[in-house]
Amino acid sequence: YKNIIHPFLSRCMKKKAFTTNFYLGLQLEAKTEDLMADELFRISLAYQGGLYMLPKDDEKARYYCLEAAKKGHAVAQLSAGMWMKDDKEAAMKWTRLAAENGEAQALYIVSESCDDAAERLSLLRKSAEKGYELACTRLAEMYRNGDAGVVADSAIAKFWAFEGRAGSVEGGKLFKQLVSKDDFNGEKINASKIIKAAAEAGEPHAIFEHGNSFISTNENKAAEQWQKAVKAGSHYAMCNYGRFLSKKNDDEKAAELFRKAAEWGIEEGMFNLSRMYLEGVGVEKDLMKAWEWNEKALNLGFVPSRHLLAVMLMNGIGKDELKRGEFYLELAAEDGYGPAVKLKAEKEQERR
Repeated sequence: YKNIIHPFLSRCMKKKAFTTNFYLGLQLEAKTEDLMADELFRISLAYQGGLYMLPKDDEKARYYCLEAAKKGHAVAQLSAGMWMKDDKEAAMKWTRLAAENGEAQALYIVSESCDDAAERLSLLRKSAEKGYELACTRLAEMYRNGDAGVVADSAIAKFWAFEGRAGSVEGGKLFKQLVSKDDFNGEKINASKIIKAAAEAGEPHAIFEHGNSFISTNENKAAEQWQKAVKAGSHYAMCNYGRFLSKKNDDEKAAELFRKAAEWGIEEGMFNLSRMYLEGVGVEKDLMKAWEWNEKALNLGFVPSRHLLAVMLMNGIGKDELKRGEFYLELAAEDGYGPAVKLKAEKEQERR
């Protein structure tokens, strides 16, 4: 198929590469330099998996992945590093770039090769807070043993073991070692108890998660916990507390919190800061900055950023010769993002 049938179909259709995906077809016909990093990475994935009637082609998959990596796509940078295992220096270069852009697995990999204890802990915590389970388990071990300058704390160790328990066999074993019968309600883990205990021990991410437990019942109480978590150093709490402040019309403070979270590498912070620049709320309106911050989140695979990109394009912001607006709206809707599902339905209704 790769060497005979697909080239034949491409010639018959007068295309560079035949595909059954309309949007992918447009991207393949375009010049590489005219494509966004995320579009290049999606072409790479299509060739890697042999999707939409493209042939499986590792050479082309690697080419498009590297082009996406050069344009700052964090996930592509991580993938480029993994593909270059035979060249350890080049592999680590791309992995470090991915880590700098906030990719969770890359942060963990770089932390494991870091000699400086403080920097290693910072990278590891960042990866763990982003939900990378191996990082959570490693952090739990450090709090259990009091490693690398960390003060041993059983409650915090248990919290991080709980967060990382499903990521590996070792993570599951560690969690079983740290929990007791008191941590269960019948056969179910009492997650709220574990989180609350770690929050009381001063763990910033646990304070943030403890605040989240009040979202549906008492938003003011949730905000109190988020504010406390922000003071303790939780960048994820900055996003939630920022949204709360924005509802209370304290947009300048909200923008400040979103910026800190975004600069720390949190996709949600990038996305929210982008929206504020787009709307001129809390900051001076700046469409270029709105686009740039949203694309950073997009390059980390953040689904709401796909919807926001579609909204921008459909409102005349940015070039849309390749029907990017329709493409990214469809992607966000396929991922079940509510605003995208609603907008897609509205657009379909308009066409009837």
